[in-house]
Amino acid sequence: DAQAYRLKQYISADFIVFADQQELPQMPSASKKSIKIPDGSSTTFAHEILSRCLDLQISNVYPLRENEVLALSEAALLFEEYGIKLIIPDLNWLKKNVGVSTYDTSNVIILKDGQIIGGNYPPDAPIPIEQRNGIFNFTFHDDEIKLTLFSI
Repeated sequence: DAQAYRLKQYISADFIVFADQQELPQMPSASKKSIKIPDGSSTTFAHEILSRCLDLQISNVYPLRENEVLALSEAALLFEEYGIKLIIPDLNWLKKNVGVSTYDTSNVIILKDGQIIGGNYPPDAPIPIEQRNGIFNFTFHDDEIKLTLFSI
């Protein structure tokens, strides 16, 4: 998906694995790889992603589909035990905000451990404290930062 490739420009990493339910073309670069994964609604999704992460030595996972985020949020502690960071909001936030969308999908912020690690968030704006991890669309409304889940 074009949005996944767009997000890549915001993430600094030496090696990136693009994963999708559809077969993706292999990347011409040694620093990029493509793999096929199951649908996020599969009952074994989280375990299969964990297995792939361990096999490929992936340390950060940026899920982009809502059903993938939800499935992985249920298994966050398991990933943490293996030292794999899921860049997703916490389950309580998801329960309240899943399905809420924004009209402006061009504004993106990526948060990891409460720090902005990517996106086009204004450098002079305050860091959102609503969430510590995840990929979000953001808007400013009545001097408040509104975050919605970025998904494709």
